[in-house]
Amino acid sequence: MKMIRSFACLVSVFAIGFGTASADQIYFGHADGFIELRDEFDLLQEIELPGTSSGWISFGSIEAITALEASADNLIIGTRHGTVHVRAHTNLNDNIPNGFAAFTIGVTEQIADLSLRSDGRVHLVGPNGGQGQIWARQETNMGASGIPGDGGVPTGSGSPLLSVASLSNDDAAIGSSAGEVNVLSSTNLGQEVTTGQVVFGEPINAITIASGDRVVVGTGTSGIVSVRQGPDLTADLGSVTFGSPVRSLATLLNGNVAIGLANGEVHVRDPNSITNDLSNSGQFNLKPILSLAVTSSGNLVIADGNGGGNSQVYIRDPNNVTALPSGVNPAGDGVVLVSGADIQAVAVIPEPPELSIMLSAPGQVTISWAPDDPGWTLQDTTALQPPGRIHQSGRCARKRPGGVLSPDSAVIRMRGDRRVS
Repeated sequence: MKMIRSFACLVSVFAIGFGTASADQIYFGHADGFIELRDEFDLLQEIELPGTSSGWISFGSIEAITALEASADNLIIGTRHGTVHVRAHTNLNDNIPNGFAAFTIGVTEQIADLSLRSDGRVHLVGPNGGQGQIWARQETNMGASGIPGDGGVPTGSGSPLLSVASLSNDDAAIGSSAGEVNVLSSTNLGQEVTTGQVVFGEPINAITIASGDRVVVGTGTSGIVSVRQGPDLTADLGSVTFGSPVRSLATLLNGNVAIGLANGEVHVRDPNSITNDLSNSGQFNLKPILSLAVTSSGNLVIADGNGGGNSQVYIRDPNNVTALPSGVNPAGDGVVLVSGADIQAVAVIPEPPELSIMLSAPGQVTISWAPDDPGWTLQDTTALQPPGRIHQSGRCARKRPGGVLSPDSAVIRMRGDRRVS
């Protein structure tokens, strides 16, 4: 009997978690307040946004889009006016309940960057009157502070904050316009984890987190890309100077880091050996690479812009950024979207993590899942056709055992696929 139940468990999980690869859907946020949705494999395909009758929504030029993050359920939108909107992937026309907050008011006091945490919160940073300020708010309740130090000015940071990225334990790596890099505690944003600030003397335009909590920072004058071991940043793992300001960074699924420069170049480097040239770079029309993102299949999304309109987007092979991945429509390569204004932010609707189930002992299986995208909850039930499911664990984690369950648990799955159809 247990063998039959084990087989039912495996069939159910693999049917849900290992389907045929499909194109992701990608949000593009523009400097004129427009947000558009396109298909990864065909950028010419304009996808109608749920809750609207078109492939775009507009917040108006005063709320130019400055930052985007996509969780399993929602799109989190930061604007130049210091506001944050949270909208469900299933209804982009309206904010979710408690999904709006004004953090700084003034055209120059923007939400400079966002970063999802694994506990349902979102890190936000902004200038706020010339001083750097950071928040950690619940995705579903943006207006309510929750942890010590929320809304505070980090110690030693008298400069506007430009970038933030969340480490695996939800500590916040932040970068300022004065070139300061700090890591703040996930449970108290007023508490530094670092022994002391790392100061580069140039604006920290971008931060990404590589495997092993390596903090990769990119500077905005001479184009330094530096790797430090998080969370305390004391170990310097190397740096390279490109001679052109870094405008964007993204960690690829293969562990390498994509680097977007102001001169229109994209470089890919290994954070374990950042000085080693992998001969994987490309030139994109001499316009600054404003945004980079990675799809669930590992493809690299590239968006450029120079303030003059005609911002272009590309989907490229992470192992060869001059080549289109298999299955991508070449006619959409370098397409100018409906808005045409600079694409300040890109977000990919995350696919559900794939489950792996392996026999670990007689009568037991070990469950693991990848990747570590936040927002997905492991659930199980003892019935094959349940009216509901039980939360079995917290957020998903890359290659981390999800627990050992008896085959009697029957069906295990990731909570629904939130893709827009």
